[in-house]
Amino acid sequence: MIGTAATGDIMRLDMMKKPKKRIVVLLSFIVILMLTALPAHAEEFCPPAKPLPNLTGNYREDLISVCNSQLGYVEAESGNSIYAAWAGQAGRAWCSEFVAWCARKAGISKTIIPTGTSSKKYMEVFSGQGRLFIPEGNANNCICRNYTAKTISFTDIKRGDIIFTETDGNYSNGPDHTALVLSNEGDKLSVINGNSHNSVRITSCSKEKIHCLARPCYEKAACAASVIKTKLRIRNVRISRRKIRVIYTGIKDKYARYQIAYRLAGSYKWITKTTAAKSIQLTKLKPGRKYIIRVRAFCKVSNNVEDMEFGSWSKVRTIKTKK
Repeated sequence: MIGTAATGDIMRLDMMKKPKKRIVVLLSFIVILMLTALPAHAEEFCPPAKPLPNLTGNYREDLISVCNSQLGYVEAESGNSIYAAWAGQAGRAWCSEFVAWCARKAGISKTIIPTGTSSKKYMEVFSGQGRLFIPEGNANNCICRNYTAKTISFTDIKRGDIIFTETDGNYSNGPDHTALVLSNEGDKLSVINGNSHNSVRITSCSKEKIHCLARPCYEKAACAASVIKTKLRIRNVRISRRKIRVIYTGIKDKYARYQIAYRLAGSYKWITKTTAAKSIQLTKLKPGRKYIIRVRAFCKVSNNVEDMEFGSWSKVRTIKTKK
C-alpha cells in the first residue's frame, strides 16, 4: 500500500509538471517568432517622404517641383528609402525609383516615365519610344550605342531631361546613376539626384560623366492622365442594314485617340478599330443581327503597345442592324 501511494504521488507530480513544460515550450516558441520577426520589421522601416507641393498642370515643372520638395531626404541606416520601398525594391539603390516616384506624385503616367529600377531599364524603355539621346563627341557613351538612340548636342540638353551617368569610373558596364536635369549651364548641368550620398540633393554633372539621356514626352502627359480617369459613354448610334455609326463622349486633348470594339451577339471574337474622331462608322455588318459595342480612350506615346495608356471600357451597348 505504501509503494502504491508513493507511486501515485509521483504520477500526480509528473502530471503537474507536464502543463508547466507545455507553457515553457509555448513561450519559447513565441519568443523565437518575435526575435525572428524583429529584423524584418526593422528592415521595412524607412523615413517618410517630405510634404509635397501644389501642382500646376505643367507636368515638366510639376515633376521638378516634386523632386525639389524632397531635398534633404536621407535614407534609413538600413539603406531603406520610401522611394525604393514604393517600387518594391526596399533596401536597394534608389536613384531611378526616386524619379519614378516623383513622376507619379506629379500626375505623370508610367507610359511617360516608367517605374524604372535601374538606368539600363530606363534606357530600354525610352529607346523603344524613340526618346533616347547620346551627347555628341563623348567617347565614354559607347554602351548606349547598343540601343536605338539619336545624337544630341550637349547644349541642347534641357530642363526636365533624365540623364544616365557614371559614378564609379567603370564606363564599360554602362551608367550606374539616374538624375533629373534642372538647368544647362553650358559646360555642365545642374541636376537633382535621389540616392546621392544616401540622400536627395542637387549636384553638377559634366559632359564626360553622361552616357546618354532620355527626354520624356511631357506634352502627352496630360492626355495620359485624362485617359486614366475618364470612362467614355456611347451617346448615340445611327443604324442601317449593314452599317452602324457610333457617337461617343471624348477627351479634350489633341493627343487622345479612341478604340472601338464590337462583335456579333453570341460570338466571343472582338473586332477593334481606332480613330482620332469622336464617332466611327462600322461597316460590312450583317442585316438583322445584334452587335455588342464598347469604346475606350487611349493615349499613344509610341508605336509600342506597352507605351499606350488605355482608359476603361464604356458600358456595352447592344445594337441590332436593320433587316
